[in-house]
Amino acid sequence: ELPARLGQLNVKNLEMEASTLFTLAAMRGYRAGAVCTIFANRCHNKFISADRKIPAEDTAIDVALRALITF
Repeated sequence: ELPARLGQLNVKNLEMEASTLFTLAAMRGYRAGAVCTIFANRCHNKFISADRKIPAEDTAIDVALRALITF
């Protein structure tokens, strides 16, 4: 029932590693961020095609680098 409950809260992504990063950064007074590439909609068991994975990763890298430059 967790995916349904999170959906009601308008949660769009469940990312466990980023939550650890944010917790550790907060404990030390650092700023942290995460950019996630979406490969699957696990609630509907749908996945992107293999030929779209590398462009999706490239886009995420571009977004992260632009955020660093802007910061």
